[in-house]
Amino acid sequence: MKEILVDSNIILNVVTEDANWFDWSAEKLIKYAEQTQLNINPIIYAEVSIGFHNIEELEAILPLNFFSPFRLTLGSRISGGKMLCAISPKRWNKTIAFTSLLYWRSCGDRGYDAVNKRC
Repeated sequence: MKEILVDSNIILNVVTEDANWFDWSAEKLIKYAEQTQLNINPIIYAEVSIGFHNIEELEAILPLNFFSPFRLTLGSRISGGKMLCAISPKRWNKTIAFTSLLYWRSCGDRGYDAVNKRC
């Protein structure tokens, strides 16, 4: 199985014990952790970090032996920018964000699958 890039919404659903998504998200994390390496990128790390007061709190819920961090390649950043430019202003909506484009681009560059609420 390919390695998995875990989206911030999955992590936050578990950390906040979200009433609607906790069970589904926890199940996915357990399932994939038993099968392959779980990864996060700097964008996901930053998104999750917002709710924490210090790095020690954050690292307690993002242990490096469970979530392996990786850097975004230059190719991912360039491809994400090109994808953003390719979206016409008429089709642009608030649900599409540059960070999402980088997220998906980084998956493709590394050959990872992704786990988020869309999968």
